Amino acid sequence: MFLEEAARSHRLWAFFHVAAYTGARRGELLWLRWSDVDLDAAEIRIARSVSVIDGRRVESSTKSERTRVVGFGAETVAVLRRHRVEQDRECEVLGEAWKGDPDGYVFTTA
Repeated sequence: MFLEEAARSHRLWAFFHVAAYTGARRGELLWLRWSDVDLDAAEIRIARSVSVIDGRRVESSTKSERTRVVGFGAETVAVLRRHRVEQDRECEVLGEAWKGDPDGYVFTTA
């Protein structure tokens, strides 16, 4: 499978996986916060979206302008748990240079 072979070693593996297994749009995943992720219930709440226009981050509502809850399987739970551990490790190693909030966005810049 392409996703497994080509993307697993990429820093954004979790992003690719969640996109493929939830059907969430790119902008919705870029907006996703850890507070919108319930790993025990295996679901994410999608309420907002983000675009990059002329190099600027532009936040907006979702395409349908509604909040929706999307469920996923145990494999996605495991991928997101690993991603959280890796993100916490990045934050710890980089300290103040880390571009993100540990309780904020699920997917951040390198």
